[in-house]
Amino acid sequence: MLVVGAGEGGQAVAAALALRGVGHLAIHNRSAHRAVELAAQLKPRFGQAIEVAASADAAGYDLIVKCTSQGLKLKPDDALPFDLTRVDAGAAVVEIIMTRELTPLLWACAELGIAAHPGFEMLIHGAGISSFLRADRCRRALAGRPVGSACAAKPEMMTGSTR
Repeated sequence: MLVVGAGEGGQAVAAALALRGVGHLAIHNRSAHRAVELAAQLKPRFGQAIEVAASADAAGYDLIVKCTSQGLKLKPDDALPFDLTRVDAGAAVVEIIMTRELTPLLWACAELGIAAHPGFEMLIHGAGISSFLRADRCRRALAGRPVGSACAAKPEMMTGSTR
């Protein structure tokens, strides 16, 4: 799984996925030091399955979670954070931006036939990552303190995923 963005949203998503016990979690951020810091916080608790991705190349991942505002403006200088033509067949993309409007990422995924899940729908219908994030518990996970199961992903969302 690839988390693109290591701000507060990316931290919560990465912690939730790590708590769920994903087989492999890669983190990428435009400012590389933020991805390095997040991976360093997660590795002592969750082990070697956590790594920093050298790029936001989506190839080879079955789930790509966009946790960045990059690509929200319809301007040439604000490209999507990863190349959608590199998303593997059968992979899914999650956009955590909470809006009723389709984001440029969701539009592009629809045009290419890529399974994509919007943040607003996840929030309202409990269909994805946003429904199980509890920021305070996820922050405790990052800090190495005891955490309940509220940060864990819903099993039906992550079954069979190894990368």
